[in-house]
Amino acid sequence: MERVLLCTVNQRTRIVMSDDEVTAFINEARKLQLGTINPDGTPHMVTMFYALTEGKISFWTYGKAQKTLNIQRDARVSRLIEAGGNTPTCAAYRCTGWHGGSTTPRASSASA
Repeated sequence: MERVLLCTVNQRTRIVMSDDEVTAFINEARKLQLGTINPDGTPHMVTMFYALTEGKISFWTYGKAQKTLNIQRDARVSRLIEAGGNTPTCAAYRCTGWHGGSTTPRASSASA
């Protein structure tokens, strides 16, 4: 019987972006997936166009949109910005936290 030594490599530590790379990535991309929590606890995922306002990810939506109602009830959100196609060229930035902006019908924004 042949013995094989397996070693694990933490790929995540090899591909992590620096703070400057994250900033550049967020500045270049324009779409993100926004996750909020529906009343029954299931995730509600939507794609949103965004802009940067004073260094914060900002987006606009309607006051009666499901994502707005979800955020008003439970401010926890998850955002994913991704670019590229296949795994070797794919880049992504994910952040979770609490919605920190306005939930009026005219604007909605969240910190990166």
